Amino acid sequence: MGIPRRMWAVPSQSRRAVESFAPPVLTPEELRTLATEAIEAATHAGAEFADIRVSDLREYQGGAYYGSSLYRTFGYGIRVRVNGREACVGAADPTRDGVVQAAQTAVTVAREQSQMGKPAPPLAPTPVVRGDWASSMEIDPFAISPDDHVVIAHGITTRMRRLHTMIYGGFSWKTDARVYASSDGSLVTQRSTSVNQNAMTAYSPWRPGPANFMSVPGFTPQTAGVESVLGDAFHSRMEAAVDDLVALGQYPPGLAEVGRRTVILDGETFAGMLSRTVVSALTLNRVLGEEQDGEGTSVLAPPESVIGQPLFSPLVNLWVEAEVPAYGAMRWDDEGVETHTTPLIEQGIVRRYLGTRGHVAQVDTSNNHPTVALGVSFAADVGSLPIPRPGTLSVRPPDTKTSLTDLIRTVDNGYVVRGGRHVIDQQGAGGVIAPAMIFEVQRGHIVRHISNARLEFSTKKLLRSVIALGGIDSVVAGTGGIGGDSHQASRCVPCTRRLSCSKTSTSSRPKGGLRSISP
Repeated sequence: MGIPRRMWAVPSQSRRAVESFAPPVLTPEELRTLATEAIEAATHAGAEFADIRVSDLREYQGGAYYGSSLYRTFGYGIRVRVNGREACVGAADPTRDGVVQAAQTAVTVAREQSQMGKPAPPLAPTPVVRGDWASSMEIDPFAISPDDHVVIAHGITTRMRRLHTMIYGGFSWKTDARVYASSDGSLVTQRSTSVNQNAMTAYSPWRPGPANFMSVPGFTPQTAGVESVLGDAFHSRMEAAVDDLVALGQYPPGLAEVGRRTVILDGETFAGMLSRTVVSALTLNRVLGEEQDGEGTSVLAPPESVIGQPLFSPLVNLWVEAEVPAYGAMRWDDEGVETHTTPLIEQGIVRRYLGTRGHVAQVDTSNNHPTVALGVSFAADVGSLPIPRPGTLSVRPPDTKTSLTDLIRTVDNGYVVRGGRHVIDQQGAGGVIAPAMIFEVQRGHIVRHISNARLEFSTKKLLRSVIALGGIDSVVAGTGGIGGDSHQASRCVPCTRRLSCSKTSTSSRPKGGLRSISP
């Protein structure tokens, strides 16, 4: 059952705190009481196991370009097991009667399923957890007014007006008060506040159609307060991004030629590709076939032929980032498991999959090494079951000052890709990147803008061919689906990638390179 997302009226100009327009539905103590009553009702009705996720999520978008909007999503999801069968019921009634009814319904549904299908896999045992946690911040974005948010955004846009670009100078703020409780005795309360970058530049020098957007390097979605977007550092990066975008518009247009070239992908492009291929392929709901009639299966299956194998370039490292200021950071996930910063891929070798407690027993652990990363399960809709869905993953770049420009200087004959759309097959085995902007590079310099080209790739071949990474200061963020577009997770990666790719003509079979397209 889906939990409704409601939009609240909030003026763009007001001195009232944003929170006053949509105050918390319940206090933290009332949320804990509601969760406890649900567990008691489920066990009394016959559940062998029960847990609940309660969420009071508020999202505020404030800025000088699109105005202000405030959204509230309150609800809970109750999971129960009866005779080995599992059921989950979501609801949004914040009363005792409402949560008791939902718990009883979940038990009834699970009992009716006891004569159907296979039992649910056992849940891996985890420690009982109890406590409270809140992310740290100096200035709460919901404690200041819409007027204050406009001032912050205005400080960005006014510095950019000197250039002929469109500026979206706002930010998306999110605060989530969550409670997890289980019949095992766990009971935790959390509140996380985060900011997503909606500050981008847009410029369309080559055609009158849609503008080209460019994110600001050096600023990634993060768990933090308003202090994270104040000061001159972000403004300076914004100005540099605008200068960069306008400069790119001065190159003459051209068409791609057949041949083998080196390709550089910026961080946003590479993040989108990783999100929709490798990260999705590492989720055990896809690896084990649970999504074969839905989101798809996995190119990284079966686990016994993948774990410990050097599938990618030694430069490729992929980590789950769980510590603040990582975007979406929580101390516990939606199964009551403590979150940890964990490597999934180290020096090109796959070490772990992303899984839930129910996945552990389904993966071979005979080598005595953990192959399932737990503490990464979150429900995209609080009324649904948790799935492997970490808030932030990163390709950890070397701690250097290597920039996009530095990598371009190393290329004698190639291309650089800036942004774009991704179309990926249902296994994550490969796909197409339709670049927002692609440029030809000759002898270390950009010489022209390429029209009507796209990058077709094989995931494994592309990641085996990585030969250089940008430095830590070149990181930008990209978002992509885990389990579908509605399940968004952030990817933080260096702004540059240098890959050796082949380019084929339109009459050739795609082999994982750059392919020119006739107008």
